[in-house]
Amino acid sequence: MKRARLAAFAAAILLLPGSFLLARAGWVRAKGAVGEVLIHRALAATLADGKTRRPWSWADMHPVATLTVPRLAIERPVLSNATGQALAFGLGHVDGTASPAAVGNCVLAGHRDSWAKFLADLRVGDAVAIEAPRRRSVYRVAATSVVRFDDARVLRDQGDDRLTLVTCWPFRGWLHSPWRYVVRCERVPFDHGQAFTTSLSRPLRRNPNVPTPQEFLPRARYQNAFPNAGRLGSLAVGVDVAATHAPCGAPPPVLSRSTAPRARS
Repeated sequence: MKRARLAAFAAAILLLPGSFLLARAGWVRAKGAVGEVLIHRALAATLADGKTRRPWSWADMHPVATLTVPRLAIERPVLSNATGQALAFGLGHVDGTASPAAVGNCVLAGHRDSWAKFLADLRVGDAVAIEAPRRRSVYRVAATSVVRFDDARVLRDQGDDRLTLVTCWPFRGWLHSPWRYVVRCERVPFDHGQAFTTSLSRPLRRNPNVPTPQEFLPRARYQNAFPNAGRLGSLAVGVDVAATHAPCGAPPPVLSRSTAPRARS
């Protein structure tokens, strides 16, 4: 009898934290689902009249645009900043870069295991569309690369119209990584882009240009040659981005897996 009571007591002790963890996981999922509904509702209203709307009263962000990838049947909300709260509910617009669908270099960041997971499937030539209030832009994926987190070339405005998508790399990693996977997209004329975005003829295949950690890391030492860089801003939550200066006037190195031609400087 005494052993049965001890067993029941031990089971109760084990069940309590387990029940707490299950309840917490359910609460997080429920809160996330409700948050997505509120964000999409605020986004639809913003796209309709152009007015800024917070999805809930205490939110530190608001939806500003929507990103779509027709080939992958992907649609993602774009939020006004890249803070931790924003990246939990969508892609975040990096402060200091061009606004979504505007002229310049627009940089969007996201988590590799959730909203930006689709970046692993993007291929050179894919269409990416950004719809913001009173404007819409269509881009074509031009290049993909892996860079260090402190490579500020990702943020620089070089006078062209482009969209830059950034997430952590490798995609299946669990630990914090100093590497960032970057997708560079170039704007295409709207008249050509209209038909460009409606083409879904290509199969849904994983991007063969995404490097694996095994083939990339032996060359990783060539990625960061800028130890004297100064701080410029934040590429994503908790990430300090540095302004890169090549030593001795040498051009900064970059490791690219793209098959697209490089732009001449």
